[in-house]
Amino acid sequence: MKIEYEDIFKIKNDYKFRSELIRNFSFAIPTEEAINELIKYNPLIEIGAGTGYWAYLINKYGGDIIAFDNNERDDEWNNVSKEKYFKKNWFDVKYGNEKMILNFPNRTLFMCWIEYGSEIGLECLKLYKKNYFLYIGEDGGGCCATDSFFDYLKKHWKLKKTINIPQWSGIRDYFNIFKRK
Repeated sequence: MKIEYEDIFKIKNDYKFRSELIRNFSFAIPTEEAINELIKYNPLIEIGAGTGYWAYLINKYGGDIIAFDNNERDDEWNNVSKEKYFKKNWFDVKYGNEKMILNFPNRTLFMCWIEYGSEIGLECLKLYKKNYFLYIGEDGGGCCATDSFFDYLKKHWKLKKTINIPQWSGIRDYFNIFKRK
């Protein structure tokens, strides 16, 4: 299917189309600016990489990244999807969780769309020792992570920079770069 530029505005509100793109690519929509900014923080470790699409793009454009995902979904999620959620892996996403951070202490942590209700974001931040944290997703009260993650982030990290990325209708995700306080 060829998508013309003017069609973007028509499909932006199409939930079914958005869901299919998420299953094939990513929850967040990448831009060249975002990829180039991520690469500045090489080497990277991505936890919760999903399809590995962001890792694939980072790698394609010269970044050094390793990616992990535990691919666990709760029973409610599995009953809704009836299959593995992500259709395709774009990158060699290894099985792993927040503890992988301990094996790669010299890599900058990158997380994109931490699963809503999951404490993995909080656990990652507690284990992580470097000075910068790269996060793509919604802010507290949105569709990502937990209140405890955002409370910890606010207490221990300072927002250094925000890069706007394209957003689906009703979604308010951003690429935020945090520096440890």
